[in-house]
Amino acid sequence: VFTFVFLQSAFAQKVKYSIDQRLEECIAKDWTTAGMSNCTYEAEKEWDAEINKYYKLLMGILNKDEEELLKQAQKAWLKFRDAEFGVIRTIYPTDATVFSNIRSADSMAIVKDRALQLKAYYG
Repeated sequence: VFTFVFLQSAFAQKVKYSIDQRLEECIAKDWTTAGMSNCTYEAEKEWDAEINKYYKLLMGILNKDEEELLKQAQKAWLKFRDAEFGVIRTIYPTDATVFSNIRSADSMAIVKDRALQLKAYYG
C-alpha cells in the first residue's frame, strides 16, 4: 500500500490538473502582481473544494473507526495549515508586493498537496 501511494503521489507531481491549467490561463491574462495573486487565490479555493469533495467521499466509504481517524487527521492538518500560513506571512513581509505572489503560491501549494493526498487515499 505504501509503495502504491508513494508512486501515486510521485505521479501526481507530473500530472497537470485542470485547476493548474485554469491558473496558468488566468495568469496569462493578468500577469500583474495583483493579478497573479488573485489567480492563485482562486486556484487555492478550488483546491480547497477538492479537499472537501474527497473528504466527504472518504467519509462515505470508511467504517466508524476509520472515520474518526480521518476526522482527527483533518483537524490536525487544519492546525498545520493555519500555522504554515502564519509562517509564510512572517517569512515573506507584506511591505514588498513581490512577496505577495510567493505567499499566495506557497499557501496554495499547501492546500493542493492535501487535496491530492485525500484524492490518493480515495483512489
